[in-house]
Formats: sequence, structure tokens, C-alpha cells
Amino acid sequence: MQKHHLQHLIIFFMAVCMTACHTDSQEEEQPATNDSLQTETQSQNSDSLPMPQAWAETVKKNIHLEQPLTLKEQAAEVQLIIGSDTGVVRGFYLGDSIQKVMQHEQAWLIEDSTGFKTFSIDLSRRRAEMIDIQYFTDSLTHQLVQSIIIDIYQADAGMWYEKMYDYYTARYGKPTEEEKGKRAVWQSPATYRVVLEKKTIKQAPGIRIRYMPL
Repeated sequence: MQKHHLQHLIIFFMAVCMTACHTDSQEEEQPATNDSLQTETQSQNSDSLPMPQAWAETVKKNIHLEQPLTLKEQAAEVQLIIGSDTGVVRGFYLGDSIQKVMQHEQAWLIEDSTGFKTFSIDLSRRRAEMIDIQYFTDSLTHQLVQSIIIDIYQADAGMWYEKMYDYYTARYGKPTEEEKGKRAVWQSPATYRVVLEKKTIKQAPGIRIRYMPL
């Protein structure tokens, strides 16, 4: 009887020891598994992160593929908005440093936020007509220009729309998308696109122009 009881005790202690060893083994292996998953996730996230600095190089390399236009030969409205013969618009490229914009943009800085900078040009203070230019930065570093939005608040929105439409068509060719007189989209061979839209708010007529990477 004692021998039988002793055998049961031995079996019980062996089972406890095996369970403890198995638990310790799992605890040792778990951090390695978590680290592996974390590394894999970080790698996947890194691959999907925006690379605005690469956009700048691509655009600069291919900008010569656009139809060359001389700004001084364009309508006064176009000259005021485009601002320069170089770059995508106003002398800047998508992917440029926001510090470059801060140093060289000629319009008045009216809002300095982490994610964007807003500059403004007065057209008519009496009629509250103006041009607002917003440079949005990348979400990773907030140091590189990711997109540019230009809002033109002007009573004669139709005229401004037509002037910009003619300019963009001469520079990029026919729009890839269009809603006649309301919205048009052009794609540059330098791997960015431009969207021209007429504002529909009666209290704030005008047009909006958006520059963004493809």
C-alpha cells in the first residue's frame, strides 16, 4: 500500500516539474516572438511611409517633360498665382523643405502651424478678395512639403477659372478628368497632378487649386 502511494507521489511531482518547465520555455520564447512581430510590423510600416523627398527628386528630374512656358507671357492672374518659372508652383517642388518655403515665399505669412503654413496675397481689402496659399507638410517629419493648396477668393470666379484652365492645358495638355466649367484635373509627366475647382459657396466665390503627388 505504501509502495503504491509512493508511486502516485512520484508521478504527481514529475507532472508538476514538466508543467513548470513547459511554462518557463513559453515565457522565454514569447518575447522573441513579440520582437519578431514588432520588427515585421515596423518594416511594413516603413515601406508604406510617404517619401516626399523622393517626390522632389522625381519631379525635378522629369519637369523638363512639361511644355515650357514663360510666365511673363501669361495673363496677369496666372502670373500672380504661379509666381515663378521654376518648380511646380511659386518656385517650389513637392518634397522641398518647408524652411525653403519660409525663406523664399513672397506672400505674407498669416498662419504658422506644425502641419501647414499659410501665406496670403491681398487683391482687394474692400471686397475681401485675396489669395491664400497653404503648404502642407508630411505627417512623418513635418519638414517637407507634401501638397499645396491655393484658394482664390474673387467675385469673378469664372474669369479666374478660365485663365488657369488655359494655362494648365497649355502646360500639361488636355485634362484627364473634367466637369465643364466646374472642375478639371491634369497629370504632369513629372509625377504630380493639379486639380482646379470652382468654389460653390455664394458668400465666398472663387476657385481652388490643389497640387499633390500621384
